[in-house]
Amino acid sequence: MIEMLPLTEETMKLEMDLCLKCHPSGFVVPEGSAEEGRRANREFLTKVFAKIRPAGFVAVEDGKPVALLELMPREFARRNGYITGSTGRDEETLTIACLEVALNQDRIKVMDWMVAHLAENSELFRPFKQIEVGAFPRDVDFHPAWVYEDHGFEVVEDRSVARVLAISVT
Repeated sequence: MIEMLPLTEETMKLEMDLCLKCHPSGFVVPEGSAEEGRRANREFLTKVFAKIRPAGFVAVEDGKPVALLELMPREFARRNGYITGSTGRDEETLTIACLEVALNQDRIKVMDWMVAHLAENSELFRPFKQIEVGAFPRDVDFHPAWVYEDHGFEVVEDRSVARVLAISVT
């Protein structure tokens, strides 16, 4: 059975394990490089947790991470190269920085489940007023706009390749 955990200081190791050991590409980062990645990610997430806690969700099955939905304040996302919007005030907006599903999982089903969980639990992210994401309308698997649209996100900016979608925090 898959269990949904909040992404916090206590669960961030699971987030790192998904990225470093269970990535859907099948690539496993060599341990020496992985330790440097963990250190940098821990440093970055500590700054995120100072602004928002939880910073998303980690789905776990039998103690292993199977999915991740990571949020960060828009200002952090923009500075770190994520697609961000301009609708709403920066200080009131969270950006979905990562929606990832582990190797050997039903990617579409798990992404759908993660976004549904976020939409149903958006009140956890108050005092922020909206959650946004940059997604791709023609994409079927990787980061599809439709998975967000199916759970109440609306297109707030339509760009040539990507859309910025947002949902109000209720």
